Amino acid sequence: MNTIRDLNIVRATIKRQLGGAVLKELHRENRFLDAAGVAACLGSVAGFFILLARLPFGLLWCACFIGQGFALQALGLLSHDAFIHRRIWGDRGSWLGAILFSFPVLLRPTWYVIAHRDHHAYLGTEKDTETYKQNLDTVWKRLLFLTVLGDRLARLGRLSKADAPTPVISPRTEKERRRLAVEKAGLVLFLLGIVLSSVLWPGYVLAGYVLPLVIATPLASTLRTILEHADVDPANDFHVGTYYRSGVITRILFVADSGDCHLIHHIFDHIPWYRMGRAARLMRPILMEKGVIERRSLMQLLAGWFIHAFPHRSLWFKAEPTA
Repeated sequence: MNTIRDLNIVRATIKRQLGGAVLKELHRENRFLDAAGVAACLGSVAGFFILLARLPFGLLWCACFIGQGFALQALGLLSHDAFIHRRIWGDRGSWLGAILFSFPVLLRPTWYVIAHRDHHAYLGTEKDTETYKQNLDTVWKRLLFLTVLGDRLARLGRLSKADAPTPVISPRTEKERRRLAVEKAGLVLFLLGIVLSSVLWPGYVLAGYVLPLVIATPLASTLRTILEHADVDPANDFHVGTYYRSGVITRILFVADSGDCHLIHHIFDHIPWYRMGRAARLMRPILMEKGVIERRSLMQLLAGWFIHAFPHRSLWFKAEPTA
C-alpha cells in the first residue's frame, strides 16, 4: 500500500469538495489560542500536582489522579501538534518547547520526530514505526499494555512475534544526532532531579507526578491507542484511523487528536488542534460518502479491544454494532 500516493488522492478529493478557501481557513493559526493551549496544558499538570498533594484520599483525589494521567499525556499531544508538526516557535524555539513538554513523559522529542515522520510516511505498512501495536494481539498483552512495564515492553518489541517486522528508527542528519545527544543528557538530568525531589518532597512529587505517570498515564495511552488506528479499513484509503465521533470531553482529554480528529490529522497534519472540531464537522459528509464507518459507542470499542481482541489496524465491524 503506497500511503503517500493514496493520501494525496484523499486530500485532493476533500479539497475539491470543500474548496481551497475553506481548507486555508482550517489551517489558519492563532497565536493567542496556541499560547492558551500551552498555558492550559502546563496549568492542568501543575493544578493536579498541587491537588494530589493536598487533598485527602477519596473519590475527588482518585479523579484528580486519573486526570493527571491524561494531563501528562496531553503534554505530549500538544507538543506533537504545536512543536513537532507546526513548529509555532520556529525551529530552535519549538525544539526547546518540545523538550519542556516531552521530558515529563520521558520522551526525547527528536527521537519522536524521527519515529513520527515514518509513522506518517509509511502509515499502515510494515515500515510504520507503530507496528508494535500490531503485536498486541491477545487480551493478556492488552491488559499488560495498561501498565508502564507493558507499554515499555511493547515499544521495545518484547511482545512481538519472532518474525514481526521491526522498523529502524535512526537519525538522518547531523543536527538530529546532536539534538539526540543533548536530549539524552538532559533527560538523565531531569530524572536525577525527579529522584532528588522525591526524597525532599515525597508527598508532592510521588503523589502528584510519579505515581500518576506510572499508573494513570498508561491507561490514557491505551485509550488513545484504540482511538487512533485500532479500527481501520485497510481497503479504504479514506479510513486510515478509528473514526470515533469525538465530542467536547474527548477533544479536551486528547487535545483534539483522537477518533475523527486523528483520522483528519493524518490527511491534513497542519490543521491546528483548535480547528479540528470544525474540520471534523465539515469533512464528515465526505468521509461517510466514501464508506468510512463511524463509531459512536466508546464501550463497543473498549469491548472490541479487551473482550473480542479484534486485531489492531483492521475493520472491526462492517457497520456500527447495536447494543
